[in-house]
Amino acid sequence: EGIKHVYLDILKKGDKETFSALSLDNIVPELKDWIFNVFTAKKVKQNIRSKVLVSSKYSKAYRKLDKKHLRESLILPYEKYPFQVEIDLYDENKIAFISFDPSELLGVIIESPRIANTLKSLFNLVWDAHRNRLK
Repeated sequence: EGIKHVYLDILKKGDKETFSALSLDNIVPELKDWIFNVFTAKKVKQNIRSKVLVSSKYSKAYRKLDKKHLRESLILPYEKYPFQVEIDLYDENKIAFISFDPSELLGVIIESPRIANTLKSLFNLVWDAHRNRLK
């Protein structure tokens, strides 16, 4: 329930764009179903677009739904960049860190303009550097 709370917080203010870095490999099935069927549907209904850095064995299947889910995905090589947690930047100054590992299942929200701006700069650095090479 704590992780669902983190996702629902992303929808509260109704930003028009979020930025995420994630892997799809360790999400427990019932939570994965909720994320894809409930959270994503609400996000689309609120017209919230996303830019997503994806490092996963399932990246190509995820990317096929980009248009439907109002997102643009950049696939990073899983072998080289194995993300261990999900990071979401939203609401101008909020950052969510989510771990799906069963031994460390947790979600944390940090509200800090400085941390959010720094992480968004790092996100944009990766996005800009790899956008044309990894499509």
